[in-house]
Amino acid sequence: MISGVIPSILIVVTAAAPLVKPASYSDNHSKYRLDGKSVSIEKVPDQQGINNILINNATIRNLNKIDEIKMLNDGWDGKNAAAFDNTLLDKIRSLVLSLDAQPEIFPLADGRIQLEYELEDGSYLEFHIDLTEESKVFMLDAQGKPSQATIKSCTESINQLVKKFYGREF
Repeated sequence: MISGVIPSILIVVTAAAPLVKPASYSDNHSKYRLDGKSVSIEKVPDQQGINNILINNATIRNLNKIDEIKMLNDGWDGKNAAAFDNTLLDKIRSLVLSLDAQPEIFPLADGRIQLEYELEDGSYLEFHIDLTEESKVFMLDAQGKPSQATIKSCTESINQLVKKFYGREF
C-alpha cells in the first residue's frame, strides 16, 4: 500500500477492453460516488469480452477532479488560459482508470494536465500530459536533485515509472 493512502472499498466495474477512451464514461454522469453499492459507470461489452476495472476512492476522487477541470472556462486562471480540450480530458480519464497508483491531478494554464506523486522523504514525480504521444517527466529525489525525461504518454510507461518511483509493485 502507498504511504498516506487510506484503504478503500474496491468495486468491480466492467468496461470494454482495451481502454483507449474512457470506457463507460458518460458526461451526464458528472459525479462518481462510492456509496457501497455503485458508481456512475456502465457495462460496455466488446467482441472480445469484458474486462474488470477496480474503482477505489482515489480513482473516484480523480474522476471528479477531471469533471471539475472540464467545467473551467476560458480565462479560468484569471489571465488567458483556455478551457481544456475534451479529447485531452478523455485521455486523462482513460489513464486514471488504468493507473496502478492514483496521482494528484492539476490543470496547467498552458493546456496540459499535471499528474504528480510525492513521498514522505520529499521525492517527487510529475508528468505533464497533453495530446501528443509523449509526456514530459520531472523528478526530484530525496536529496533534492532534479531530473527530467520524456516518455511515451501511455499507461504502461507511466505505471512503470511510478513503480520505480515507489520502489515496488502495487
